[in-house]
This record gives sequence, structure tokens and C-alpha cells, in this order.
Amino acid sequence: MGPIALFDKSFIEMLNVDEAAIFDCLYSSVVCPIFYTEVLADLSKEPPGQRSAERIVSDVAKKTPIMHATPNVLHTTICMEELAGNAVEMRHVPVRSGGKPVRRPDGTVGVIYDHAPEAKAFDRWQRGQFREIERDFAFGWRQQLLEADDELTTKLARQILAITEEPKNLADALAIAKQVLEGDGQRFWLLKTAYVLLGLNPKNFQRVQARWVAAGRPHLRDFAPFTAHCDV
Repeated sequence: MGPIALFDKSFIEMLNVDEAAIFDCLYSSVVCPIFYTEVLADLSKEPPGQRSAERIVSDVAKKTPIMHATPNVLHTTICMEELAGNAVEMRHVPVRSGGKPVRRPDGTVGVIYDHAPEAKAFDRWQRGQFREIERDFAFGWRQQLLEADDELTTKLARQILAITEEPKNLADALAIAKQVLEGDGQRFWLLKTAYVLLGLNPKNFQRVQARWVAAGRPHLRDFAPFTAHCDV
């Protein structure tokens, strides 16, 4: 298998069927969960041309890598696991779910993986089969994007973390984010703001906070390095 590649929906749409097959042969693809959501969201759109929404989704699904592709766990799920005390190995490999330990005849232990739910859904989409729950999810996801108030979220984060600098471009924004993350004066608010910005379940924060206090109130980068990375 070739080098690891991460792609988005626009890249897959750009390829024809033959190019998609070659890409699948040459690269080990990581399928980001957002990719599934973006493809599925097309079901709630009004197609601009003659193709139906179902046909558009089916065509994308047919060109999506399957031979050497690994569906990655949603980053917020990984963050929640890490904040709950399960260490995350940050070694530039995909994170899969659903692994089951098995013992081989020689006594060694291995792990087998079933098809992820998203991969099973893609199998159906390739055949033009769509369930009503998927259509409802597509509509709900698009509504959530339309109703999201990123400006308000940014304003609250700036107030809580006392950010006064104004970024002029993406490079400036990244530098400010790294500076805030490396700061050492607001450890609790950094933890809580990171939790909120990731959209994690507020009901679980008290448990995370208790674990953080028991650990001696460490810096976020030491307490949950993957979470810190996602917030940058």
C-alpha cells in the first residue's frame, strides 16, 4: 500500500471512475467522518442539473476509495475518550472503531474490525439505496450549519481567554491560537473553552473536571494533547 492520503468530497467529484480506481490502488486513504456527512447532506439539496440528489450521492459513493481505505473515528469522539482518561497515540495513523481482540492458534493476540456503519451505508448508497433516517440526518445537519453562530462563539472565546490581538490572516489566527494554548495562567478556562468549542456533551464536563483536578490541574497540552491539537 502507498502513502496515507486524506481527501475531501470536492477531490472525489473531480475524478472520473478510472482515476478514482487508480487513486484507490496507489494510496492508503483515510476517510474523514465529515466526508460521509458532506456526501449525505447532498440528499437534502435541490440538484442544479438533471441528476437527482440520489444519483449525485450514488456517483460519489461509487468513486470513493474502498480497497485501502480506513474510516477514521470522529475527532470529537476521540477527544471525549482522551478527556475520560483513555490515552490517544498520536503517531500519524488512522483511528478505527469496533476492534475486537482475538487469539490466534499460536497464542498471539490480534484485532479484527467489522465494517464501520458509515462503510455499510456507503455500500447501500453505491446501489442507490437510501433510508429515511439518512435523509432526516442530512436535513438536520444542513439546518445545524445554517443556525450555527460562529461569530458569537468566537466573541465568547476571546472574552474568556482574554485574547486582544486581531488576526489579519489565517497564519495570524494560528499563531494566536498557539500562543493562547501555550499560556499557563488560565488552565481551567482553557480546558473548559476547549471542551465547549469542540461541542462536547456538557453533561460530561463535571466528570472531566474532577479527573483534571485529581491529576493536579495540569496544562491542557499535558492532560489531553490530542484535544489541545484539535483546538489549535
